Amino acid sequence: MVGDPNYADPPNCGGCNHFSHSPSEGDTAQSLPNTYASKECCVPANVRLAQLPKSDLKKLMGTCPAPSPASMQGDWLGVNRGMMLALTGNATFIKRFRMLNTMNCVRGVGTNIRVCQVPLEQLGQCGWQPKLDAQTGQPDMHGNFLIINRDPLELDYRQADNPFFEPTRFLVDELVQVEEGLLLGRANLQLFRWRIPVAYFALYKAD
Repeated sequence: MVGDPNYADPPNCGGCNHFSHSPSEGDTAQSLPNTYASKECCVPANVRLAQLPKSDLKKLMGTCPAPSPASMQGDWLGVNRGMMLALTGNATFIKRFRMLNTMNCVRGVGTNIRVCQVPLEQLGQCGWQPKLDAQTGQPDMHGNFLIINRDPLELDYRQADNPFFEPTRFLVDELVQVEEGLLLGRANLQLFRWRIPVAYFALYKAD
C-alpha cells in the first residue's frame, strides 16, 4: 500500500532514477498497449513521489508550477495515496488527457482508466495493465473531467459528463509539475465554495 511504513523498496538495480516503460511500436494515446511496464527493477518515479511524507507533498503543491496544458496530451500512469486509495480500492490507474483548441480557460478533457492491481513492488515489471469493459472490449473508463487552465491546473469532474452515481463527480483535482513528465496531484472534495483536500496522487507520463 502507498504510504505503508512496512512497505520496503525493491533492491536498487544500479543508477536507475526514473521509471521507463516500453509500449509496443505504433501505440497511440487512443490505443493502449496491454501493459505499461519497465524492463528495470527500480521503483517507478510516481511511486517514489507518492510515498513522500504528506508534509513534503503539501510543500510541493505550494511551490511547484502548474504544468503546461499542451504538455499533457496522452496517457499518464497514476498512483493513489491515502483516502483516494481507501475509497476506490485502486492503488494505480491511468489518466488520459485530450487537449482542445479553445479560447477560454477550458483547455481539454480527460478520463480515468481502471487497471489491474498488482503489488507496488511489481509495478516496474507488470504494472498499469488496463482493465477491459466486458461488453465493448475497450479500456474500462470512468470519472470524466474538464482541464481548467488555472494555477495550479485543475481537473474539474463537476462540470464534465458523469453518471449520477459516479463518486468522482464532486471532485476537483489540482496538478503541479514536479519535474518534466512527473506530476503531483491533490484531489479535493468541492462542496459549494468549500474545497476539502482528501488525497494525493502522482502521475508519470507514458509516451
